[in-house]
Amino acid sequence: MGNNNRLHINKGFRKGLGNLGSELLSVLSSEHKEVFTINDAKKILTKKKSNVPKLLYDLAVNKWIVKIERGKYLILPLEAGLRPKYRTHPFVIAENIISPYYIGFLSALNYHGITEQPSPNIFIVTTKKRKRLVFQSEEYVFVCLAEKRFLGFNEEWINNTKFNISDKEKTVVDCLFIPDYCGGLTEVVKAFREKLDYDKLYDYLNLP
Repeated sequence: MGNNNRLHINKGFRKGLGNLGSELLSVLSSEHKEVFTINDAKKILTKKKSNVPKLLYDLAVNKWIVKIERGKYLILPLEAGLRPKYRTHPFVIAENIISPYYIGFLSALNYHGITEQPSPNIFIVTTKKRKRLVFQSEEYVFVCLAEKRFLGFNEEWINNTKFNISDKEKTVVDCLFIPDYCGGLTEVVKAFREKLDYDKLYDYLNLP
């Protein structure tokens, strides 16, 4: 009876990290990585590669990491507590799940302060076809554009992670090109209240 109660009380709490797990997470932390791959882990634990899949499984069960998709994991930091419910910025996830890419459409409109319309979706522009990904409470929607249209984005930073996002002018043009992903044309019109580079806008509009 006592043992069963103890197991019930401990359910959901973090458990032991272990020497190998401690080594892996310490190195990843020193490299300022929130998201890592199974190959990252194998490079760090070069002498124990065969143990890596089991180690990652155990770290996930013991609530030190959470699986994003096959072979990719988010670290749950110490400050997340004994029963971690940690979420990083979705742009950090985007940076680590596909390449090449940039954040676009309604997500970029929000980032640039053009609209305040909320969206549970993170719109990611890429040159590859890919199914949607659901992770935590966000749905990552991949919009495939031809390589000739894959331009007009800048690097920005969140803490120690960079991400790519379309500039204001390319955001407007992408939204006009595929309005389904911008929350409606009325949201795009709001961009013209902003200071825009109309030469750049014209160039984007006249892409072949």
